[in-house]
Amino acid sequence: MRTPWRLIPALLLASLSLAAGNVPVITLEEALSSAEETNIDLEKAGVELRRKLRSADAVMSTFMPDISLSASVSTSASFQSFPPDTEPGFSGLRYSAGADISFPFSGSMITDGKTRDLTREGASLTYEKARTTLSLGIITGYWGLATADLSIKAAELSYDAAARQYASAEEMYRSGMTDELSLSQAELAMYDAQLSLKNLEDSKDQLMAEFRTMTGIEGDFTTEDLPEPVLLSLPSAEEIFAEFGENSIDVQSARNALSSARNAETTAKLSAYVPTLTASVGYSYSGAHSESWDYSTTGNGLTGSVRMSLPISGIIPTSQTDITIKERQDDVTLASLSLQGAKDTLLADIRSYVMGIDQAEKSLAIAERSRAAAARTDELAQEAFQAGLMSADDASDARTKLLNAEMSLLSARLTHLLESYNLAAAINIPLSDLQARYARI
Repeated sequence: MRTPWRLIPALLLASLSLAAGNVPVITLEEALSSAEETNIDLEKAGVELRRKLRSADAVMSTFMPDISLSASVSTSASFQSFPPDTEPGFSGLRYSAGADISFPFSGSMITDGKTRDLTREGASLTYEKARTTLSLGIITGYWGLATADLSIKAAELSYDAAARQYASAEEMYRSGMTDELSLSQAELAMYDAQLSLKNLEDSKDQLMAEFRTMTGIEGDFTTEDLPEPVLLSLPSAEEIFAEFGENSIDVQSARNALSSARNAETTAKLSAYVPTLTASVGYSYSGAHSESWDYSTTGNGLTGSVRMSLPISGIIPTSQTDITIKERQDDVTLASLSLQGAKDTLLADIRSYVMGIDQAEKSLAIAERSRAAAARTDELAQEAFQAGLMSADDASDARTKLLNAEMSLLSARLTHLLESYNLAAAINIPLSDLQARYARI
């Protein structure tokens, strides 16, 4: 029997699906690696990290003594008259050289080491936050593409079934076994399935364009298969927060900011109340060549001094130093509030993710049962249609419900996976650790 022309698109889709097997698979790790190498925002964060680390490592800028060196050579000439009518008299050469070293000490130097440590920690946390944010975006896009592929495959099967049903209805109509209404209904169902497939393909194209922008990956590729759900038996959000709350990058950053504020307050007080000491050592030497080029040392000495400066502005109310100390104290109060705010936000996020995972797992259970029921209903509907016991419209409706059930199941799987990723990222542990710890037995 000649293949109906309306089956050609379905056969082409099948051929394309087979050809897609030659497309390379990009793993999630490869996508994350590519994004880290090419993402501009992360590159900027890396530059800022290096800048702050370089500044924090510049210890010599604080503790290196002030060193100065000097040297000079001079001579003079004398004339009996002007304009000179004789050779000028040579008075010899005079030399001098000196070296001075100054060792300053101030109250701020006491906290310098801690300040640098906190700067390093804060810079690293800022970079890690940017990296985590990027990773979550890549993960969402990657598994969104994997879900889109499964959705398209389901829609291809639905379209293929609709095309076969239309071909069957066409044969039945030609042989007088069905009426034109059933043929028209089958044709409409086929076009509806084709349109649904195209919409899913267009949606994937959009996702792919966004993913390429985030990762810098060019060329054709496909993703790994969407992993099967790992159901979790999670404790309460409060228990998770109590155990992992300090792991959170946001909480660590807020605690770093509080420690930095307290250190800045201490530095301000030390600068205001601790005397500044400056120890200096100097050496000077001078010598000369006489008119007859005899050399002699004219000076040679070593000097030293210690200077102490006692600050008093810190004890004067409303002085600039007093105001600075009070501002640093206010910074500590604000940082303490920010830390509590970060903890409150984290607890609220954990509650949201725990609830989202629980809801997704319930949706998964319902969607799996719905998909099984829809598959059986579609099977019976197609048998009834072939036997002439069901209209094309009713058979198409059963197939549409099966596709919708497939989409709902895929959506629930994706939601569950992403909520699990979000929870793991919130408490700053790998997803594999979260699943290994709380996997439902």
